Amino acid sequence: MGMGRIPQRYPSGCRVSNKELKQTIQMLYNKYGIKAVATATDITRYGYSTRACKVRTEDGRKNGLILIAI
Repeated sequence: MGMGRIPQRYPSGCRVSNKELKQTIQMLYNKYGIKAVATATDITRYGYSTRACKVRTEDGRKNGLILIAI
């Protein structure tokens, strides 16, 4: 998945756990040789505004973000 595919994977208005976002962004950083540790809020660098929320997972409610395309 390239940087241009982030909007396809995460459409505006979707709720995503911080853990999932960090994993996805870190995978992209590794793929493109970016030497950084991903955080969930790094998604704001790729055309999103965010708002904190709770996301239901198999392990219960976890911290996450609502992604809003800008």
